[in-house]
Amino acid sequence: MGTLLILFPIALGVIVVIIVRTWTQYRQAQHEQQTAIMHKYQQRKLLRFAGTGLLISAALAMVGAIVLGGDMLGQSRNTSRCLMVLLMLPIAAYDLMVWRCPQCNRYLGKLSDPQFCASCGAQLR
Repeated sequence: MGTLLILFPIALGVIVVIIVRTWTQYRQAQHEQQTAIMHKYQQRKLLRFAGTGLLISAALAMVGAIVLGGDMLGQSRNTSRCLMVLLMLPIAAYDLMVWRCPQCNRYLGKLSDPQFCASCGAQLR
């Protein structure tokens, strides 16, 4: 009985140490995962910014072609419009492919800088 009284607190202490270490490792892994998600989000945000710049440039070129009466790149007015629309479609598709949550890979929507993903709730910034 005396040995049991000595071993019980030691065993309890070992169990507490194991639980604390496991919890600490879990929290550290969770923090690393959150940091990776935020880093991926920042990269995607930068890529989206570049794609949006291309889309705006294409839109301005299309408006210029319509307002100036065509003859853009030596083409007629209707051909210029078609070329600009054809240029804008892949850029818009690019935006739909890039602007996704790093956690669940769903589209982040129309917000320019969301704090959380609306689908999975991942913190993005």
